[in-house]
Amino acid sequence: MSLPKAHAALRRTLEGFTQRDDRGDLWSGSVMVRVPPSDLPVPGLVLFLLTTVMGMRNLGREEKTAWHVAVGFRGHRVTVANQKFGLRVYVVPVEGSTEPAEQIAKDVVRRLQKAVGILEQTLLADHAKQQLDDGYLTIANQAVSLRAMYQHFREGARKAFAESEASPGIPAAGVAVDSLFAAITARLEQSERGAWLAIAAVNAYFSALEHEFVLISAFSDLDPAGGALKSFIGDRWSHKLQKLFDLADPETKRMHDALHNIAERYRNPYNHGGFEKQGGALWIHLDGIGAVPARLSDYRHSPHFELFPVQPESFTELCAKLDAVDRWLLDGTYEAAFRWIRAGLNVAFDPGSRDEYRSLAADAEKLDAALERQLYLADQQANFDW
Repeated sequence: MSLPKAHAALRRTLEGFTQRDDRGDLWSGSVMVRVPPSDLPVPGLVLFLLTTVMGMRNLGREEKTAWHVAVGFRGHRVTVANQKFGLRVYVVPVEGSTEPAEQIAKDVVRRLQKAVGILEQTLLADHAKQQLDDGYLTIANQAVSLRAMYQHFREGARKAFAESEASPGIPAAGVAVDSLFAAITARLEQSERGAWLAIAAVNAYFSALEHEFVLISAFSDLDPAGGALKSFIGDRWSHKLQKLFDLADPETKRMHDALHNIAERYRNPYNHGGFEKQGGALWIHLDGIGAVPARLSDYRHSPHFELFPVQPESFTELCAKLDAVDRWLLDGTYEAAFRWIRAGLNVAFDPGSRDEYRSLAADAEKLDAALERQLYLADQQANFDW
């Protein structure tokens, strides 16, 4: 749609809306109608439409209210508000109207939906693309939930392996032998369960790690402009690590190699249909013998060598290595960045924010104060407490 056509479509869609200069009708004599999140999923776009495009006034914050805008609509008094549990439309029908308040609100929402759609197609989509290319964006911090996923699978694997190693004991006199076999079968099932949960834990760990690498890049000297951030997000975890850290440092190299070995043994084969780079799932034919592993004796290092790809002993070793990597990350070059993201705070990539992050990394007291303030503000925003 061309801009002239878009302007004409917006005028038609927004016909009937008028400005109001009063404080709105949040709490006095209005009918409140909830707006399903699926109808207007991004409240910020509604506010942009009402204020920047339509010229209405944001009346600001109220109790459990982030913003509210009073408008006239076909003579009715309408207040659109973003509140703790979602968007609300408050309606006071014009005197003498027989139109239900719920229908008035529905018509308002329908008009706003259509207008937002026009804006997205003709203006905001290109703007969003440019902002992404320039690195003027904020990334929602998912590190806490991704780490929780990792811990969930890891703890499940630990419990399963512990049960798999519990001795079935010697059956007492008179106890059927099949009870012993049932106990052994149960241990094997727990071994299998532990193995699959361990694989899931590894996948969750690398997912969290890649997300954290993207977030801490805002604290580094990497320039996100020119599409560099989008490219960095698409990099493999090892490429991210190499751009953020100096592999010439022996400890960094040791951590990189540990992660590489874990990925090759426990992650990559199961992300690529069970096929290893070394051909662990492939067998060659020997005349008169039959099929033997293509890796020959090196097959003993394949996850396919054991009955299950992770054993209790290897799981313990795996956890120890991942814990060592975490200690290295938390106490290393990006200690300030990890404190920020482990606190659950979002990360902005505009030049001003990145300069501020590097300043915080160089001053522990300033970092403490910034964390305290940002956590307070985040709590206010989450709970709509102003």
